[in-house]
Amino acid sequence: MSKLTGLLFLALSIAITAQSQENYNLEERSNLPFPGKSCANIWGYVDSLNNEYALVGTSTGLSIVDVTDPESPILSFEVNGVNNFWREVKTWEGYAYVTTEGNNGGLTIVDLRSLPDTVYSRIYRGDGPINNQLSTIHALHIDNEFAYIYGSNIGEGGAIFLDLSDPWNPTYAGMYDERYVHDGIVWGDTLWASHIYDGFMGVIDVSNKLNPVTINEQETPNSFTHNTWLTDDRNTVLTTDEVSNSYLASYNINDANNIQELDRYQTASGSGTIVHNTLILNDYAVTSWYTEGVVIVDAHRPQNLIEVGKNDFTDFEGDGFNGCWGVYPYLPSGNIVASDIENGLYVLTPSYVRACYLEGLITDSICGNQLDNVTVSILELGISENTGFEGLYKTGSVYSGVYTVTFSKDGYETKTVEGVLLDHGELTELNISLFSNSIVGVSGLVQDLDSNPIQNVLVSISDANAAYQLISDSEGSYLKCDLLPGEYSLVAGQWGYVTSCTPGITFNSDFSSPVSILEVGYYDDFQFNFGWTVSGDATAGNWVRVLPNESTFQGAISNPGVDASGDCNGFAFVTGNSLGGGAGADDVDDGSTILRSPMMNLENYVNPYLSFSRWFFNAGGNDAVNDTLYFRLVEQNGNSITLKKVVQDGNASQWFEEEFRIRDFIINPSMVRFEVEAVDFANGHLVEAGIDLFSVRDSIQPVGISSSIDELGFFKVYPNPSVAGRVLNYQVEMKGQSLDNLMININDIAGKKISSSILSGNKGQIYLDEELKPGIYFVSLTQGGRHVESSRLVII
Repeated sequence: MSKLTGLLFLALSIAITAQSQENYNLEERSNLPFPGKSCANIWGYVDSLNNEYALVGTSTGLSIVDVTDPESPILSFEVNGVNNFWREVKTWEGYAYVTTEGNNGGLTIVDLRSLPDTVYSRIYRGDGPINNQLSTIHALHIDNEFAYIYGSNIGEGGAIFLDLSDPWNPTYAGMYDERYVHDGIVWGDTLWASHIYDGFMGVIDVSNKLNPVTINEQETPNSFTHNTWLTDDRNTVLTTDEVSNSYLASYNINDANNIQELDRYQTASGSGTIVHNTLILNDYAVTSWYTEGVVIVDAHRPQNLIEVGKNDFTDFEGDGFNGCWGVYPYLPSGNIVASDIENGLYVLTPSYVRACYLEGLITDSICGNQLDNVTVSILELGISENTGFEGLYKTGSVYSGVYTVTFSKDGYETKTVEGVLLDHGELTELNISLFSNSIVGVSGLVQDLDSNPIQNVLVSISDANAAYQLISDSEGSYLKCDLLPGEYSLVAGQWGYVTSCTPGITFNSDFSSPVSILEVGYYDDFQFNFGWTVSGDATAGNWVRVLPNESTFQGAISNPGVDASGDCNGFAFVTGNSLGGGAGADDVDDGSTILRSPMMNLENYVNPYLSFSRWFFNAGGNDAVNDTLYFRLVEQNGNSITLKKVVQDGNASQWFEEEFRIRDFIINPSMVRFEVEAVDFANGHLVEAGIDLFSVRDSIQPVGISSSIDELGFFKVYPNPSVAGRVLNYQVEMKGQSLDNLMININDIAGKKISSSILSGNKGQIYLDEELKPGIYFVSLTQGGRHVESSRLVII
């Protein structure tokens, strides 16, 4: 979310001057350099005489600085350690604990209880199961008599739990070692872990230190989760990603199993600057932001993060790992101490002020639906915010006053509201309706073949510039009011029906009322997410629903660059989808990845056929390729039936069509699901797979509808595959029955009728329109309006 980055001065008369400020609400009191040393992270401490100290991690150890007088910091003590760039510091019960990534640095424990007179130190290198093994540590957190040691040299570098009942002599209490943990915070029995290289925040139950359990995982905006911290009420967690152009982000964690992102914020947006560490005090996120110094963000309304203070004391701008490493805001005086990598210690005095919040909902004035991409601007402050899909906007300012707010969107009349009062800590709600006489409204309907409405159908309306996904209500209706006139693609689908696809539909009147007819059946070209699931133990290349990205191996296409032809979109399921990487960047490795469909009820299907397009590429390695692609049907009782096993010897850079008569495998199919498994047997081969255009359809009408299938000798169309613009031969034999009123109908895979022809005999030809696109079609034979038989036709 784009928020105020260049702050403006507001005069008492409410006359506002648009001048950018680097530093506000955060005064620099002093700077203490450390010549010949670089600084890392920082913490604070208060002794028995109420003297305040900054505990500064440096490249040579820990520097203890008396900051009781913020104007004149005094270096009191230095505790030497191995020479290393990284150091983190935390305190517990009068002791400081210092980590380093320097070899054999261990965990330095500093007894601070005799300050200001002296300090004592020792090094802990492990006990019990990790006795004398602890050499390097990245970071740590301390909560409720336990130290959590992150990113050590032991195991995967997860989290080691140390009991601090005796703070001078920690004892090993357990370990979480499923994956590397870079940093984290613990509250109660929950660890909020920063899995930086995996790109997400882990939620881990650590109540049993010998058996920690992962509860959930949450990806962060830049997929490089560096730091986590909790708000005072423990209802929100904030994260940082340590990469260029990164965000401070907030999440609702009331339900740890259902974490919801609330907002994300950047200071100096567009500069590429990197956020580092954030800590929370009274719902203010006090954050070290490398080249931007210290930034204070009001997180009191975590769904609307607003910057309210800043001091950029660094010598650098933009992208780069220079400047402010860490910050500590918890000294009793209220002063903040911060570490600058190049320039040492800074002592700052904040003026904490609550933001002025402006939020609301934007709707269409005619039909009341929410409007996305509406630009909301506070003119005097230069602040702009766009509404999201749900029509909501959230913005605000550090400065109170009376402002003019505008609301604008292409195709709508701009609305200006004057005299909007914003005040510190107060929420101003401004809900607006916009009017347009140049937009198009679509009031659509989704029905079955008997004109019954279908609820909860996913509907996509898209053109070259935008795509909108809607859902039908209990009446089968959906509404979209803010389209610009033009040509769109309309797709409607639900699991258990055949997707309806209407490309090139023109909306150019006040209201259009398209009707989408869905035929019963199972069809998925993966335009929508119908609930397919992925499992398996492969270390890479798991199934993903994406627009495929092409990769090549020795001149052959290994991962498809496009989906199978014949559907209305570009999506498919493929195994991994690396963008810009080599052929082996995201193929299936060291195990299997399994893709499963939702359950299908085939109880009323007389003669169901399963069809799909598949891709399988298996090459490379030093021995013969033996990796495998399996296709299965799995019954509700767990019984698994293999339809086909593909072992490819050589390259195959194309989509292949597959079709199976289900009764050849299951005599009386009822509740089944489809499963495809790609297996890499860890022999260095390249393994890529894909699936698209999945379909299960009955060759005749379901039970209860009259059919003359038993009277049919055979029905054949050829050549198959065929080519648009050519003739298609047919041959029919009805076992002596009359051929009167026989018709051949051609439908596309979505059920749309392409053509109908009356048969003139048991043999003949029909013309295939030149406009037919490559793909899968169904040729059905009817007699007197009664369905007789169907055949599958491929146009290439």
